Amino acid sequence: MEELLTWAGVTMHPHRFGRVEFQLNVTEIGHLHGSRLFDLLLIKSECDR
Repeated sequence: MEELLTWAGVTMHPHRFGRVEFQLNVTEIGHLHGSRLFDLLLIKSECDR
């Protein structure tokens, strides 16, 4: 969490399933599952690399 919050424009918010969500401006970029697993949302072209 500390690292993500150092990224320019990233903020932390409650996630809709009771977890923690990180947003860049107003768009979710990922969320935590517990304290160790982070789901990072990528666009399809980035996933295909």
